[in-house]
Amino acid sequence: MRYVLLAALLAPVLVEAVVSVWPELKTVYTTRKQLKEAAHRVYSVWCGNSMASPGYQADAALVKGAGAGILPVLAELVAEKHTSDHVARGALQTAADYPLSVEFRTAARTRRDREALPYGNYWAMERWFLYFVRFGDETDLMWMEKAVRQLREEDRPRGEEHLRQLRARLATN
Repeated sequence: MRYVLLAALLAPVLVEAVVSVWPELKTVYTTRKQLKEAAHRVYSVWCGNSMASPGYQADAALVKGAGAGILPVLAELVAEKHTSDHVARGALQTAADYPLSVEFRTAARTRRDREALPYGNYWAMERWFLYFVRFGDETDLMWMEKAVRQLREEDRPRGEEHLRQLRARLATN
């Protein structure tokens, strides 16, 4: 018991000592809350001018440095009702770059089924399509078929291409 207490007391000091020697390890010791806040700020950016700011650069480095460890945080972010669709789409794009996270896919499906997504607008739906092309199953295929039917006539061919890709992936599994 004494050793556990001693280790708990010394852990922050040891982490700070290691980080002072290897600063790049600092992202490993970032709290989940800090990572979630950084991800929210990164995905909230609407214009390129904000990307040049040092704050954005630091947040983006934190998110990128987390690697696949960001997925549970993104699942939490996507699941929250107050998270904007713009932020959720950024999270979808990032999640598609990593191996499947069942937790994230479940959160994305829950949000997708709960919200009135802008189905008529292909560009607002593109990241949803791209994510489910990579990680979707038959239920996601049915959802995509419905979503593509709701696209504007001129955008349907783009949506149908995503459907074709998902069908091809499911046929090979």
